[in-house]
Amino acid sequence: ALRVVESSNRRGKWLVLLYLLVSAALWRAQAASPRLPAEVALVVDREVVSLDEFNWFMDQERVSVFEYFKTKCNFDYDKDFWTRACEGTTPRSLLQKKAVDRVAREKVEQILFRELGLIQEVRYSAFLENLEKLNRDREQAVKDGRVIYGPVRYTQLQYYGHWKATLQIQAKGKLAQERLPVGEP
Repeated sequence: ALRVVESSNRRGKWLVLLYLLVSAALWRAQAASPRLPAEVALVVDREVVSLDEFNWFMDQERVSVFEYFKTKCNFDYDKDFWTRACEGTTPRSLLQKKAVDRVAREKVEQILFRELGLIQEVRYSAFLENLEKLNRDREQAVKDGRVIYGPVRYTQLQYYGHWKATLQIQAKGKLAQERLPVGEP
């Protein structure tokens, strides 16, 4: 019995040593690689996409995912909707894919706007700050009796649509001038 105890003690020591070596290697690997904050959903072309921004775009894709699965598989919205499989996929996995695709497209377009000098920031928090400032300014204009066009307060979705459409027009104009300069024949 004494021999077995020694053997298990030795095995225990080896396991502790192995655990310490693996832990040290993992710690060193984590220290060497840059760590992203927990609230980062993904990175597009070295630009951080916050979890809030990702969720906002994902919320916009929910209806199309529901419509797809209702039409294709006759799924009703119930407690199992997001995890029920149809033709090799689930609504949850399709929603995640569509959200990642949407965020990547949107972020790349925002980066182009910045490179063209049309905006300074592509951070979601900067977008929200601009929206809040615009809404404060519009509310103040109404209090001051000035005429404003459109709503007193923009929703996030209204503002994003207006902001993006305006920047797309400006980007097309700027690219056209740079690539196709108008001059004398």
